Amino acid sequence: MITQHKLTALDAAASAERRCEMPNEKGWLTKEEAYATGLPIFIKSDSQKNGYWTSKPYDHAVLMTRTRCNQLKMPALRNGEAAVAYRYAQGAMSSHRYVPLFDRTDVFEVGELPYSILQDGELMDKAEGHLSTE
Repeated sequence: MITQHKLTALDAAASAERRCEMPNEKGWLTKEEAYATGLPIFIKSDSQKNGYWTSKPYDHAVLMTRTRCNQLKMPALRNGEAAVAYRYAQGAMSSHRYVPLFDRTDVFEVGELPYSILQDGELMDKAEGHLSTE
């Protein structure tokens, strides 16, 4: 008899990504598709204010776009790595404005890169004493 188990965040992310049927060539989603995944979304609509997460299911996570991962020499896999969150890109020129974010927490936890290089929206943390996105 198979028992039901609780999905990990990555299992949930992979499942959610499979439900999205129409990402654009970059893998970006529309608003409806992004919210349908059930994953957290970082929204920053004013350049003068910090953005915010729609939910914070991860106690501590460093989440980056594919471009930012590449800049920091830790590329996201095109077809083998599921997004764990999305970021709203206000300036996008199409309805696909939700950019996939990939988990890079381990690189920062082991000290390969300092937390001080993180930008607004790259850290989700519920604990006090860490950088905040809200």
